Amino acid sequence: MPERVCVFQGQCYYQLQRACLRRGVLFQDPHFPPSAQSLFYRRCPPPGLTWKRPRELCKDPRLFVDGISSRDLHQGSLGNCWMVAATSCLATEPSLWKKVIPDHKEQEWNPKRPDLYAGIFHFRFWRLGCWTDVVIDDRLPTGQDGALLFCRSGSPREFWSALLEKAYAKLNGCYEALEGGNTAEALVDFTGGVSEPLSLDREVLIHHSDQRRALFQSLARAHTRPGTHHLLHSACGGGNGGVGSGLWSRSGSRIRHHGGAEDAARGAAPWRVRYVPSTYGAYAESLGNGRLDRSMEPGV
Repeated sequence: MPERVCVFQGQCYYQLQRACLRRGVLFQDPHFPPSAQSLFYRRCPPPGLTWKRPRELCKDPRLFVDGISSRDLHQGSLGNCWMVAATSCLATEPSLWKKVIPDHKEQEWNPKRPDLYAGIFHFRFWRLGCWTDVVIDDRLPTGQDGALLFCRSGSPREFWSALLEKAYAKLNGCYEALEGGNTAEALVDFTGGVSEPLSLDREVLIHHSDQRRALFQSLARAHTRPGTHHLLHSACGGGNGGVGSGLWSRSGSRIRHHGGAEDAARGAAPWRVRYVPSTYGAYAESLGNGRLDRSMEPGV
């Protein structure tokens, strides 16, 4: 049974794309225009800011260059490391990012058929019990130096991360609304899972072997369950995955796959997001390598 998809602000990507192609124009999103209101709600835009389409930034733009990679991302000048880190996690699991970036092959630039490009993209996020399809145009904010102001990929020709960030900003109201969030929340929006925190209080785990044992038993059960998938993430510093913390995408939080009746009863997609601060980031990294290394268990 296909999953239900809701359209955001009544915008159907396929209808808008066909209309633009029929008229021979590039899409201009009336709901998220290139204006200060789309950027900030508390402060003024920086001097020299302009909105540009990818074709104005490079000669041969692509959605992906040499595939999608978690190492593609650079945060930019927005305080949304939590969202960028979650995006990096997303890039490690094809079954997930292909849901968030639907029709990725059809959305890719085709240099042999420029007439098929309409300057319109769409991304999907889990909101209120269903996948929500968010349509955007391809105009992106740039700074005085002509480079992208916010999230960008390592290759100047690659734009999937900047466009995904724009769609997420539109869903949340504006770019500034992405400052100061929690990585677990973004992972829920990217997976349709349920956030489940695990405490890694150093003093508690060092002095209470029962809690240390319970933690690792929980991780082992999740890791060895057939058909499970894992994404790992952690924060250090503030410990909440928000602004002011250092964020990495291969240690700490786990997304577990479940497909039973319990998930259907809860109305959730078959994913769990487990967020773990990075006190013991080293052993969490070993989980990301596909094994649970008990030699790294605290106190062992």
